Amino acid sequence: MAEPKGSPVLSGGKPGKHKLVGTSPGFIPHILNEHIYDDIVQVSDEDAYHITRQLAKLEGILVGPSSGAACYAAIETAKQLPADQIVICMTADTGERYLSSDVFQD
Repeated sequence: MAEPKGSPVLSGGKPGKHKLVGTSPGFIPHILNEHIYDDIVQVSDEDAYHITRQLAKLEGILVGPSSGAACYAAIETAKQLPADQIVICMTADTGERYLSSDVFQD
């Protein structure tokens, strides 16, 4: 599970400012099932944006920053697992609405 480093509410921290639209509303929703994920990975705005741009440039996958954060968390998780393990990352947004924002500015 990815969460903004600037607002680590799921990890027990305080809500704060971050640029990962659609993540960390500042509270833990009552519908969140904490038993379906193994870990929480805090992701900085910069790391999420970097992966978002890399997915577009290298893979042709246009996603938004919350999906970039999820992919960053998946990559970091995969680095800690044996090579024969599989990590799945689901992306839920498109990057189209972010094309004119700072997400895709290098």
